[in-house]
Amino acid sequence: MNPVAQALSELFMMVLCVTTAPVEQQKIHVDLLTDGRYSTALVVRRGDTGFSIYKERKGKLVELGAFVPKKGVENVFIFKEGSKRETIDLANGIKEFDLADLKSARRLRLKANGGSNISVDRSGGVTYITIERGKKTYVVH
Repeated sequence: MNPVAQALSELFMMVLCVTTAPVEQQKIHVDLLTDGRYSTALVVRRGDTGFSIYKERKGKLVELGAFVPKKGVENVFIFKEGSKRETIDLANGIKEFDLADLKSARRLRLKANGGSNISVDRSGGVTYITIERGKKTYVVH
């Protein structure tokens, strides 16, 4: 996948959302708002290595896939869903990537390598990650 498409992909955004959550938080909720309307909710569970994404269906959590860190490379994850594999590289997708800022800054403005603007805003225990002035907002809590 080219960097432009990767920067806007849902998988890339899931890794970005989990990276902004506190490391000690084992269960993370991610709500997606599209054009200001509630779109979907996901649950992320951290494991010994990486994390898995779940969606609630009929009252049960169903696993959608798992992310594992790529060996020997920082901030690169491999998404696994059945036989499907995709590589997600945060540093390649965001200009001037700074992990420390991403994990702690109250307000952060990022530029995706594809040209999109990404805002990261924290309020209490909630992080809001917005793409292109409100088109999509990921609420991480």
